[in-house]
Amino acid sequence: MNAHALLTSQGWRGTGNSLHPTNNSIGLSKPLLVSQKQNNLGLGKKQHKTSDMWWMNAFDSSLKGLDTSKQGQVVQTVSSGGLDMVAKGGAKWVGSKGGLYASFVRGECLSGTITPESNEGSEEPPRKKRRRGKNEKESKEERRARKAAKR
Repeated sequence: MNAHALLTSQGWRGTGNSLHPTNNSIGLSKPLLVSQKQNNLGLGKKQHKTSDMWWMNAFDSSLKGLDTSKQGQVVQTVSSGGLDMVAKGGAKWVGSKGGLYASFVRGECLSGTITPESNEGSEEPPRKKRRRGKNEKESKEERRARKAAKR
């Protein structure tokens, strides 16, 4: 892509001129300079390590604990593997032995503002739904009468 040709086709007057079509005092005549980070100081100092793939090592150790030597039957020979730490749900973050949230005190649960409705004033006990048998089918007239009673 030729940026100079593209800009001149859009009305740019060339190097040293702004993007304004008639007046150089409006707009920038010099390009914006982008600063580049050339060192490993500050943010981004820690390099990503592809050699420490804990999930791959955990999966491999779990697979090594499976014995398939007997006619296609799989027998687990090792009971604890690397995937156990994933199954425990991150004891590093939440746990009784310290961790990230160990300094916080668990408070009581907040109650809701909506009170449950009480049926003390109603005289009619709640009805149990009657299930129909396989041979007992509702006729059209019975269904119409039941729907009319609901209205």
